[in-house]
Amino acid sequence: MSNGEHKPSHFFVPPLSIQREGENCIIGDKALDEFYSFPIEAALIVEELQQGTSIQDIQDILNSKYEDDIDLNDFIELLQEIGFIYPVDQAHLYHEKLNQNADNEKRLSIEVSPKFARKIVSPVGALLYGIPIAFACYLFFSTPVQPFNLTALHFTENFTVTLFALLGLYLIATLFHETGHVLAAASQGVSAKLGIGNRLWSIVLEADISGLMSLPKSARYFPLFAGMMMDILTISLATITLHFLLTAGSFPYLEQLIQAFILQILFTMSWQFNIFLRTDVYYAFSNYFDYPNLDEEARIYLKDKFHICTFGLVGKPAKTSFYNKNVLAYFSLIWLFGRVIAVFFLIFVVIPTVYRYFEDIYTAFAAKEVSQSTTLDLILFGSISTLILVAGLVMWMRERIKRHQKELES
Repeated sequence: MSNGEHKPSHFFVPPLSIQREGENCIIGDKALDEFYSFPIEAALIVEELQQGTSIQDIQDILNSKYEDDIDLNDFIELLQEIGFIYPVDQAHLYHEKLNQNADNEKRLSIEVSPKFARKIVSPVGALLYGIPIAFACYLFFSTPVQPFNLTALHFTENFTVTLFALLGLYLIATLFHETGHVLAAASQGVSAKLGIGNRLWSIVLEADISGLMSLPKSARYFPLFAGMMMDILTISLATITLHFLLTAGSFPYLEQLIQAFILQILFTMSWQFNIFLRTDVYYAFSNYFDYPNLDEEARIYLKDKFHICTFGLVGKPAKTSFYNKNVLAYFSLIWLFGRVIAVFFLIFVVIPTVYRYFEDIYTAFAAKEVSQSTTLDLILFGSISTLILVAGLVMWMRERIKRHQKELES
């Protein structure tokens, strides 16, 4: 605001959650899934604004409570900029924002009764959860069952059937994973939104439980890790199934299919540790450092550094100061390195592998000794695999374009 512009003394404040964490606090709007980390003084300011205290009275409170001068006007402008407060005569803008957000929402809202969720997430539920895991461990150490086979994904026949079977099993495992997040969050009164997203070019089903930031810090870890806990349960159930297949007789194809399914889950669990993406472990990492918008700030931080290092030719200067430069600097290195490696594997591993599949298809089509059914099987397998990869790449590029347009508008 310019010095000559009228500054309101009172503001409309939407229902904001405030969680104090040591010298910092997390303030957020659950309805819009927007959360920010601030110095602890911000909690006092927002609470006073919620009570209708005037700006002058808040400044007097700050002056009496803190020795250091706090620039209240700058913080008020920041709260207005991110949409956490509005001049009283502009309160309708918040409701319009809510309606617009609801109209643009393409994800499915999942409302689970907290009472029902707490019955599932209970000592009895923990016992029922632990029994199949304990039984699977017993089978692994005392019987010939071998759930972990690093070559299980290499099939030599029935390519298309195998692909559809693994996709179906993976969908079930993913639903189990997201159900873990939803139930654990609901047990603490936090609703979820389920939608299809992407991690770079990988298409994923994901549950948005960002409302967890309205809970105390220690209460957020269980819902964040509940998905991987369900993955462990799924692996255990698959191991038990594999045992019964071995006991019933010789079913080599089904045995390999179950082993391939387990290998798939292990791969997706390892993917969760790629904190340069917004994975479960990334959110736990952000939570530990009280940094709910860590990924976003890392992008701004890197652009600022590129802008400086290239004398203004690349990137753009940061408009605001960073919350924690030490954490941000280390995370930004991980973020950049991880994405460079991921793109390297896309260019030199993933795409060449798809190309080789098409070479195999062409070779099979040209070879007269290969049956038509085998050739058709290879063509369908290669086409579907390529379609999934292309769809993921399109989603990734669309996300980048939207982000770039948003930056231009801001």
